[in-house]
Amino acid sequence: MDNYTFRINEDKQRFELEVDGIISVIDYTPAKNSWHLPHTFVPKELSGRGIATKLATLSFDYMMENNINALPICPFLVSFVKKNPKYSSIVVQS
Repeated sequence: MDNYTFRINEDKQRFELEVDGIISVIDYTPAKNSWHLPHTFVPKELSGRGIATKLATLSFDYMMENNINALPICPFLVSFVKKNPKYSSIVVQS
């Protein structure tokens, strides 16, 4: 997956990863001390290509670089954080 575009869509409060003109998303809701991450969506056309993992990596990297704490709610993101402990420093508990 060499050709992709990652962006933070503040209007829709989501991280976006566009691959082959198709957008996958992680929704976020800013809260008092963290961003809540309730949902990850990858369209069927992109399934099985590691898109969700790439999107999660880019999103958590962005939050780390910008000192934003995260509260993963989506089961995929909870699992992602367990597999990638380098992000544990920004993860808060509910």
